[in-house]
Amino acid sequence: MSEHIEYVINPDSYRQQIANVMEDILPLTPIQIHTDLARIGLIGSIKNHHDMLKEHYDYLIEAIGPDREVIFPTFNYDFPKTKTYDVMSDPCQVGILNEYVRKLNPTERTLTPMFNFVILNRHMFPLSCSKNTVGSDSIFGLLAKNHGELLFFGSLFEQSFTFIHYIEDLVDVPYRYPKRFKGVVIHPTGKKEVEISYRVQPLKKIRDTLNFAIEYDISKYLKETENHKLIARYPLGNGFCIRLDAFPIASLFKEILENDPFYFLTAVSKKAVLKVLEKLGGRMTFENMEG
Repeated sequence: MSEHIEYVINPDSYRQQIANVMEDILPLTPIQIHTDLARIGLIGSIKNHHDMLKEHYDYLIEAIGPDREVIFPTFNYDFPKTKTYDVMSDPCQVGILNEYVRKLNPTERTLTPMFNFVILNRHMFPLSCSKNTVGSDSIFGLLAKNHGELLFFGSLFEQSFTFIHYIEDLVDVPYRYPKRFKGVVIHPTGKKEVEISYRVQPLKKIRDTLNFAIEYDISKYLKETENHKLIARYPLGNGFCIRLDAFPIASLFKEILENDPFYFLTAVSKKAVLKVLEKLGGRMTFENMEG
C-alpha cells in the first residue's frame, strides 16, 4: 500500500465512522467521493489486495444506502494524446478504490473524456458527454446546483480539489483559456465523435519560454473554508474524512475570484502571470498562447 500505513484499523470502528459521516448528510443529497486509502489504513487482518478494496467498498455502499446518488471520480487524462476515450476500459487515474469502483460498474461511467465519473443509484445526474468538461452543465456544475456534498475519504481536499476548475470557469479567470479537443468516445453501444472544451493553462514549453508558472496556494482553500465554517472533519481510520457542501463553496470562491482572479495563486506565480498578461495586453487565449 504505502509508507503512510503503520497499523491496521478496527473494522467495526471504521464502519461506524463511515456511518457517522453519512448520518450528517440529508438522505437524498448526492455525494461525490475522492479517496486515498493510504491515509486510512488496512482493515483488520485482510492481506489480499482485492479483498481489502472490496471491504472498503462494501462499508461505503452499506452506509450510503440504495437511494442516495453517489459519484466517484474516475478521471483519465489521456484523451488529448490518444484522441480516444473507451468508457468501459480506460483506467481511472485518481485512486485505487475509484478504479475498483470503475471495474465493478463500467456501464455507469459518464461519457465525458478526461473528467468522467461512475455514478451509482443514478436518477438525477446524466451519463452523457459534457461539451464543457468543467462547465455549468458538467457533473461539477450539477453538484453545485443540487447542493451536493464533496467528500474526501482520506484524501487531502486541498490537493484533490478539482472542483476549483469549475469555479475558475464560472469566473473566466485570465490565466486559463478554453481549448477544444476532438476525438472518439467508445461506449457500450458503439462509437461517437465528440468535441469537448477544457479550460487549460498554457503548455509547459510556453510557460518555460515566458518564464512563469501557474501555482496554487492551496493553504488558502483551507483558510477560506475554515473562516466561513464550510468544512467538517470526521475521524476515519488512521486519517480523516473532509465534508464540503458544493453550493456554498462555489458561491464563496466565485465571489473571491470575482474580486481578485489571482487570489488562489501563490504570490510568486501571481506576479509572474501579471507580467505575462501585461505583455499580452490582456487575458490569455488559445490564439495568443498556442494559435
